[in-house]
Amino acid sequence: MMMKKSIEKFFKKKEEGDVLDAHALSGVPQSDLIQIVIKLDTELKEKLREVESLDESKKQAKRDCSRIEEELKLYKTHCEELQNLAKKLSGEAEDFKTLLESRAQEIKYFRERNNELEKQSKAFEEASKTLQVLEETQNKLRLSEEKNSKLQEDVEILNKCKKKLEEDYNLVLELLETSNKKKGEAELSLKKVQEEYDKSKKKSKTLRQSDRENVQKIKDLEAQVKGKQQRIQELEEGLKNSSASISDKVSVYDALQKEFNTLKENFEKEIKEKNAKIMQLETKILSEIQLEVSQSTAHLQKELDDYKLKVSELESEKSQLLNAQSQLNATLKENQITINQLNETLEEAQKKRQLARAEVLRLNQKLEQASVESKQPNLSGRSNPAAPIDWKGLSQMSEENRVLNLLKYQMDILYKSLMTLMMESQSVRDTVTNVIKYQIAAESFSTFEKDLNKIVMDVHEAAENPSLILDNGKTWMGKITNMMHWTQPSKFLSCVVNTEQNERNMGNSKAPSKKSFNRLDMSFSG
Repeated sequence: MMMKKSIEKFFKKKEEGDVLDAHALSGVPQSDLIQIVIKLDTELKEKLREVESLDESKKQAKRDCSRIEEELKLYKTHCEELQNLAKKLSGEAEDFKTLLESRAQEIKYFRERNNELEKQSKAFEEASKTLQVLEETQNKLRLSEEKNSKLQEDVEILNKCKKKLEEDYNLVLELLETSNKKKGEAELSLKKVQEEYDKSKKKSKTLRQSDRENVQKIKDLEAQVKGKQQRIQELEEGLKNSSASISDKVSVYDALQKEFNTLKENFEKEIKEKNAKIMQLETKILSEIQLEVSQSTAHLQKELDDYKLKVSELESEKSQLLNAQSQLNATLKENQITINQLNETLEEAQKKRQLARAEVLRLNQKLEQASVESKQPNLSGRSNPAAPIDWKGLSQMSEENRVLNLLKYQMDILYKSLMTLMMESQSVRDTVTNVIKYQIAAESFSTFEKDLNKIVMDVHEAAENPSLILDNGKTWMGKITNMMHWTQPSKFLSCVVNTEQNERNMGNSKAPSKKSFNRLDMSFSG
């Protein structure tokens, strides 16, 4: 009991910080000193074990730091891969730009070609308006047909270009879809990197928590060590005089304590440095990733906006080309309609000319037959109209043959004057009534009408009194001319339009007079 009390008193003095001298220890029995030394030895062994455990935790922390460094290297490689992907996307965007520039050049070429086609169509319209004479219309129609074929070829070329533009438009849409897919893949990869970063952040938090726990343990150990140090110092002061072994152990303990303190300080410094480095790396990686993501997203968004603008421009140009093509088709249809109308008018004119020629041939045949019967020389209308009539020859014929030859001579002159009037006049075809109208000068038509009325009167007189020609001879035509009054000439031909119809067709509000009106319209139904 006394020994226990002395030991408790010894440790109490050590805890209170009282200085223990050799004189105080001399009063302690040797058995108590041995127990004190044994107890201190066990405490030193426990401290050494704790130091070894701290060394192991330090090694584990180093391993964790090396693993974190490896993960940071992996993050760097991921960032480099993202940079390469961004470079690849920028290269593809440049390829798209070059492709769109080439398409823009093609569109410029198509516009120039379209302008040339419009000029050609305008020239064709001007050429179609200048058709006046029926004989020259055939050559102009051939030229217009050739131009029409060229225009059709150009329309085919435009259709091919249209198909090519549609294919290019589809290709641009496909490229946009691929770029969107790549953008989604890049976003997914960024999400994966963010998830990995979050995992590493959680791991670093756990490591920090473990470090904090270790620091707390170290603080607890330090508190325990301080208490033990105080006790050891008291025991050392008591054991210096009693035993050399105790002093050696105390010196060893001091050395171990110093090493422990140095190791602890170094470990704390390393932990602080590693934590600082980890924080710096985290902030740096986060800033770099955010900057790269923002730059890549802005760049991709800008490229998408550019592609959308270019696609809208291509669509507008496509609509313009379609409008130009529709206009060209409309002009082609109009030109084809005018060509068909001109062909119809040409055919009608040729038919009428053939009919007139057939009628003249029929009259010539009748007159030639009559002249053969009378065995007299032929006085056909193919002779010179200005040549005088052979009245001696007529006197030797029969009455009927003489009248027919005279009327034939007058009819030939009248037919030739009518043909010259029709060839020299301008013709217009009415699309509604399908009627051809000839615009003839009033003075020339009045002379033609006088000659026609004169022939009608001659026929009437010859039918009533054929001997009048034989009795009067050369004065017969003059007599008929003196008997006629030309104030209101009779309309013999059905093709002559009256004054009211002329006013409606010509758009005149006043009746024609000698001063203001100098053209008449002759219409032939188709």
